[in-house]
Amino acid sequence: MIGAIRDALRMETVRMFTVRSTYVLLAAAVLVGTLVSLLLALLLPAGTMGAEDTTTVLTGGADAAPLSVVGAFVGVLGAVTVSHDYRWGLVRAVLTAVPRRGALVLARLVLLGVVGAALATLVTVLAAGSCVAFGRRPDLDGTTLRVIAFQAGVAVGWAWLGAGLGWLLRHAAGAVGVLLGLPLAVEPVLTLASTLGGVASLGPVVPWLPFAAAREALGRGLMPDGDAVGALPAAGAFAGTVVIVIALAWVRVTRTDA
Repeated sequence: MIGAIRDALRMETVRMFTVRSTYVLLAAAVLVGTLVSLLLALLLPAGTMGAEDTTTVLTGGADAAPLSVVGAFVGVLGAVTVSHDYRWGLVRAVLTAVPRRGALVLARLVLLGVVGAALATLVTVLAAGSCVAFGRRPDLDGTTLRVIAFQAGVAVGWAWLGAGLGWLLRHAAGAVGVLLGLPLAVEPVLTLASTLGGVASLGPVVPWLPFAAAREALGRGLMPDGDAVGALPAAGAFAGTVVIVIALAWVRVTRTDA
């Protein structure tokens, strides 16, 4: 099994980095992610940024926005990487090269996870450097460093969600539509609905929705405090969603026809 995973990982690395869309998505993530962070920093006065402002800036506003910029790009990368096989009819050739489907799934998840974490870290470093260059010095205390680490984990989750949806739907547009539609349309509507009298019971549920939980996971409070659900429980909720999607994708890939 280990040998099969190693061979699959080698093949997937070559495949991913010989496709132009990979470089387009990675470059866009670096450019847009760094630019968003810099623009947020420029809204603040020159000098050392406060701890809360540092968190918002270095996460590209992902602790408050409906979605993470870097997460969205790596999620699309995950969906496209998987869906290419079905779009171009390559899935049978890939399974001939790697007959053990479980090894193929694991190799893709490992590769996407490494790319997602590395990309999130790179964007954070570039954002911090850009802020310093423009006179806004980040406050890199222990809590901020923990948030940065959680951001890398959230990016990995986005990448795996994209791949999982790609395996489930076998269509890039459909997978990307679900991946971006949930945080940009569905969850905001449910959040708005929770403020209305008739469905106020949704209020306690909203923070635990998948992408709302991903946003809460980038908060500075680690444990629940008042209305805040806490970064650690929220990260667990988001991770649970990722695990469910990947488990369903695993069953679909390993138990159904190509």
